[in-house]
Order: sequence, then C-alpha cells, then structure tokens
Amino acid sequence: MEEARRNERAAMLLEERSRIMRDMHDGIGGQLLGLVLQARAHKLSEAALLIGLEQSLDDLRMVVDSLEQGEGSLTGALGAFRARIEPRCEAAGVDLDWCIEDVGPTPNIGPDKTLQIYRVLLEAITNALQHASPRRVSVALRRQSGGEIEVALSDDGVGFAPDAAAAGRGLSNMRTRADRIGARFEVLSDASGSRIALYIGA
Repeated sequence: MEEARRNERAAMLLEERSRIMRDMHDGIGGQLLGLVLQARAHKLSEAALLIGLEQSLDDLRMVVDSLEQGEGSLTGALGAFRARIEPRCEAAGVDLDWCIEDVGPTPNIGPDKTLQIYRVLLEAITNALQHASPRRVSVALRRQSGGEIEVALSDDGVGFAPDAAAAGRGLSNMRTRADRIGARFEVLSDASGSRIALYIGA
C-alpha cells in the first residue's frame, strides 16, 4: 500500500510538472514572443521592453522555485519567495514583515499550487508597491484551527476600491489563480491599507 501511495504521488507530481511546462510555453513563451513582435514593428519603447523582460524573468524564476520545492513544506517555499521580493521592498524603502509559522508538511501543495500562490503574492505586492505608497508590507502564513492554511499579504498603504477597473483586472487574475488550486480568496481594503488572503486545504 505504501509503495502504491508513493507511485500515485510521483504520478501526480509528474502531471503537475507537465502542467507547469505547458503554462510556461503559453505564458512566458507568449510574453516573450509578443515583446519580440512589438520590438520588430518598432511599437515598443525601451522602457516598456525592459518592464516586459523583467516580468518574464520574474515568472521564470517563480517557475524554477516552485519546481525545486517539489512536495516539501509551504514554509520553505515561501522562504524562496522572500528572497525574491525582499530586495524589491528595500529598493522601494518599504519594510517587509515576515510572519511565517511552521505549518508542517503540506503534501497536497505541490509545484503547481506553489506557483499559483507565488503569482498571487507577487501580483499583490507589485500592486502595493506601485499604487499604494505603503511604509510596510507583511506576509503571513499560519494554519487555522480548522486545518486550512492561510497565506496573506497586507500593507498600510492608501487602499483601493475593489470594484475599480484597474483593481478589478488584478483581482480577477488573483481569483482565477485561487480557483485553479481550489483556494478561497479574500480581499479587504480601506483607507488604512489592504489585505489579500488565500485559504487552502492542506
């Protein structure tokens, strides 16, 4: 029985890795092709090209990080994410609070779920740094009493209206990623700041 479970888990991880490879082809591959075509047509400024390349590089790094985590702990996976975003916060003059609990093994959170969590957090922190003018950003991980794992990012910036057009597109992307991994998505925002959270069964 134990060997059968190991084989089943190995097959699931292989499928997750295959899904990520397809995602890379459609996502990063499409982004880079779009940049190449716009650059060839002289429809892309140097600044826009740089932003596009940086976004593609960010996504590639997150894919690599998620694959390296395998079926390990989400606590360790978020440690890799911290190494990516801490320099960005420092460059923006924003303090990063890291409130990460050891939630123990998370065998149900493999590479694909880890990648979607990374992407939600990255979009949330990018939006905060670009639009909210925060002094502090906090990332939290904890296991709730009912067993769900909570991953949250909050800031003390100016907040936003969740139904505004610009916010709506970003939030729609995050909700789509949450739905993809079966996570509950929550967003709160007012004049004192914003909070975006995922609740995941693990």
